[in-house]
Amino acid sequence: MDIGKDEALDWLRKAAEQHHGSASTWLEAAADCRDSAAQYRLGAIYASVRKDEVSAMKWFRKAAEQGNASGERCLGFMYAEGRGVLKDETEAYKWYLLAGAQGEKDAKKGYVKLERILTPAQREAGQRMAREFKPMPIKPK
Repeated sequence: MDIGKDEALDWLRKAAEQHHGSASTWLEAAADCRDSAAQYRLGAIYASVRKDEVSAMKWFRKAAEQGNASGERCLGFMYAEGRGVLKDETEAYKWYLLAGAQGEKDAKKGYVKLERILTPAQREAGQRMAREFKPMPIKPK
């Protein structure tokens, strides 16, 4: 799966043009303010441009925990492949299911692939975790 190097670079360029400053500084500020789209994009930059999978996981998780479908899909991918985190196919399945429920097209490919290799107990555990997941509410400042 391509996490989106071209998309990440495009967002950096647009952010720099719109905000007349360092695009990564602007994006990190937005991500720190719990902007899930910025968190997802920052994760993509860390994964694809900076090649820092641990930091990518951090930002994908923050986005996913707020219910950002792209963040959920990427978190599923990171768990499925063991990138920046220990490989956990059941956890990957959960995140792919959540993203797929929101219409993320690539998420379906992920969970269908995992369904072929997970045991029935692992599939049930992933489905239960997805059902029980509640996105974190965004707290007003």
